[in-house]
Amino acid sequence: MLLAKKSKTQDIMSISIPPDEVILTKAYKLVVDKEIRIVDLVNVILKDPAITLKILKTGNQSATLNGQQETISLSSAITRLGFDSLKSILFGLQAIKNPKDNLILKSLNNYRYEAVRISDVSNIIAKYIGNKVKEPSRLGGLFLNIGYILLLLNFKEDFLTVEKETSQALLKYELEKKFNYDVEKITLKYLRRNLIPDNLVETLNRDAVFTPQEKNLYLIRAITQGAKELINAFDRDKLNQYKIAGVMPAKSYLRTLPFTQNEYGLIYNEVIEYLVERKFEKKNLESQAKNSKNNINESNDNKSENIDSQNIETQDNN
Repeated sequence: MLLAKKSKTQDIMSISIPPDEVILTKAYKLVVDKEIRIVDLVNVILKDPAITLKILKTGNQSATLNGQQETISLSSAITRLGFDSLKSILFGLQAIKNPKDNLILKSLNNYRYEAVRISDVSNIIAKYIGNKVKEPSRLGGLFLNIGYILLLLNFKEDFLTVEKETSQALLKYELEKKFNYDVEKITLKYLRRNLIPDNLVETLNRDAVFTPQEKNLYLIRAITQGAKELINAFDRDKLNQYKIAGVMPAKSYLRTLPFTQNEYGLIYNEVIEYLVERKFEKKNLESQAKNSKNNINESNDNKSENIDSQNIETQDNN
């Protein structure tokens, strides 16, 4: 039994997370256009955790071979690799296919959507804290829920069953009870396996203890966890609990961040605007996808009717 569990953990650690095909295509087109600014390319790549992770891993592999320090900066990794190597990486990612099962793919897309929202809201908060924590917070937010993606890709329909029967607040605990895996620990282990430096990985560890000299690491953790709190509250229509800095939930990570009341008011308004915009954008995309599917079905029905009509005519002529 113990051997089976160990083997299963190894399977999870060896999973290659498939990229979002739309983001991959956009990134590839930008890389082909060598006049593009790196900052614009970074902003596209940071919309997908799989692509971001692959580029950082490859960049850090190259850094190790050349005696350079590992980086948590996507722009630095891209600069080190160069556009030709980056193009090869993006081309290679096409081989990692998304799930064919529509329900599994839908769940995967939801976790991608969640990852991007946490990353973007982390970026909004970090702007008011300082430049040194901006990019790490954005990356941390993007990687925060990778453990859920890994368990989904590994357990597939069994994961969907637990997800369907469990509230979001209890999902982590129910997954651990069902599959005997801690989502957070899997996230940390997978990131380390993919050469993400410890100073970023530890910011995703809620049990980590930081020294006064590691203040920025604590700030990054508080920013990403605070971003997740705001998103969860928005999704449950309880964002008003966070409207005023001084009266937000007592255990909120946001309470520990060094911004003024005025700055928090600006953050709160910017976060609401962003989340509402993303919500409508997602609805529109889902509506377009549904209409496209209906059009395909109607087209197939019409083709079928035409074939039936032709068959009837042929029979009549005979």
